[in-house]
Amino acid sequence: MNNNIPWYLLIIALFVLLKFSFSTANNDDILFLLQPINKLVGFLTGYSSVYSSETGFYYSQLNVLIDKSCSGFNFGIVCFIMLSTLFVRKINRVSRKIIAISTAFICSYIFAVFVTASRIYISIIVQRFYTFFPKEMHSILHQTIGVLTSLVFLIFIYYLTEKFLTKKQQYAKLA
Repeated sequence: MNNNIPWYLLIIALFVLLKFSFSTANNDDILFLLQPINKLVGFLTGYSSVYSSETGFYYSQLNVLIDKSCSGFNFGIVCFIMLSTLFVRKINRVSRKIIAISTAFICSYIFAVFVTASRIYISIIVQRFYTFFPKEMHSILHQTIGVLTSLVFLIFIYYLTEKFLTKKQQYAKLA
């Protein structure tokens, strides 16, 4: 555990750097997230969007806007912290920890795009039922869908990663 403290400090430093960068970013700065999410949502819905630097990707047929606030950035960094700490805890060699943290970064990006597109798509489906709820609850429902979707995926990703790493350690001990 003690020899992992520098790695955990590195992960925390990366988190702070990413959070600070995101706080000063605009829609153009995070197109690396917004564009693939937009492509997936367009594929899933069959609709196309129009992009504007000020507003993001707008689907007029659905009255849906995909912008910085729903880019999945926060999910991505939470996923990165979770995966990196899991890897650092389970891996002993320094070179493999560096590779593992890089892998966690790439996987977190892929998961953030997929999970965010899924969350938006689920919100679009559920939006049809908003008429059954008072207008004041629409925002709460939207946020609840986001939180539940993200939480379910994080738990699922954690579970699969933990199982994979545990199996890998068992096989390494046998070799």
